[in-house]
Amino acid sequence: MSLFHEIRRLCLKDSEQQEDILTEVVAAVLRNNADLARRWMSSLEIPCSDDATIGVETQYPIERLAGHDTDSRVDLVIRLSGVGGKRVVFVESKVGSMQGENQLLRYAQLLQKECEEEGARGTLIFITRNFEAAEPPPVAGVEFVATRWFQFYKILKSGKSSDGLEKQLMLFMEEMHMSVGNQFRSTDLVALENFRGAKAVIDETLNETCDEWKQVFGKRGQLNKAHSQMGKDGCYMISTRFPGFSIQLGYWLPDGHSDEGISLGAVFYSDAKVNNRGAVVDAFRTWAKESGEKWKTEDLDNPGARAALTRWAWLRVFLTTDDHVAAVKAYFRELVEDIRTFRARFPDLPWTPTESKEEDGE
Repeated sequence: MSLFHEIRRLCLKDSEQQEDILTEVVAAVLRNNADLARRWMSSLEIPCSDDATIGVETQYPIERLAGHDTDSRVDLVIRLSGVGGKRVVFVESKVGSMQGENQLLRYAQLLQKECEEEGARGTLIFITRNFEAAEPPPVAGVEFVATRWFQFYKILKSGKSSDGLEKQLMLFMEEMHMSVGNQFRSTDLVALENFRGAKAVIDETLNETCDEWKQVFGKRGQLNKAHSQMGKDGCYMISTRFPGFSIQLGYWLPDGHSDEGISLGAVFYSDAKVNNRGAVVDAFRTWAKESGEKWKTEDLDNPGARAALTRWAWLRVFLTTDDHVAAVKAYFRELVEDIRTFRARFPDLPWTPTESKEEDGE
């Protein structure tokens, strides 16, 4: 087991933190091995001469431009300078998460401005563990490259370096399923062969819950949206949106780590930067306290983040029962009853669903 895997297991709780530690380790390796950086750039058809100087920065903050909703933080910035002139390379990395709305366009526009100020050429690299479709942002003067982490791994491994940090990075990437991206694994075949049966069981547990959900909110939970959520967010849930917040109930899927499993539960999300965020967050805080910490909170005090109120359990806990489906249904009924009580406890929140009938599938 790699050192970085142990750090992730002990200290890191979400995909963003995992991506951050990967970025820091990769940056350290590139700083120590300029030849590796040149070979990586060349493999992506980014000009990089043998005499080019290479600078590497991480978590690079940039203030928003007009029309941007937020400031930005670029995972990795590589600056090349040589006989061919200057080039600024922004690298956006995804391991367990997906690109945000207009994120690549926003980064390309920021890169364009920076290159204009520095008299440099610009390249935006979008590198992912799993395949994710990405259209080149329509920004003049900015080249776009989509690549995968397994391709970087191959270049790293081909160097046959004795450097201990590089060896730890390769081991970490293998454990994170980042070393093979263009082949089906045996576990992939098992998952595909059993997908329809597993989905039928999941749908059975949620279908009855949809009816109970309608008794609370007047609208049936949107199980029809669960399919798109699975690919985009790694979850399979019914959900309803309200002004400034939303509620979801269902399954969270692991993002590829062998030491993680499927979990199930419910989550309230308060949108960032909405007028009623304070009232929603106060309700989350009160409910968590009154529940005896049965419900947990996240990011309540960060106005720029999406605050959450969650209650969940590992699916494997329910596999000790004789009837798995009945046990999960009972747990979901308990969660719906909690949600019903939450609504009664905080009647002043805006409880009118915002979805249209078309979105709701009615």
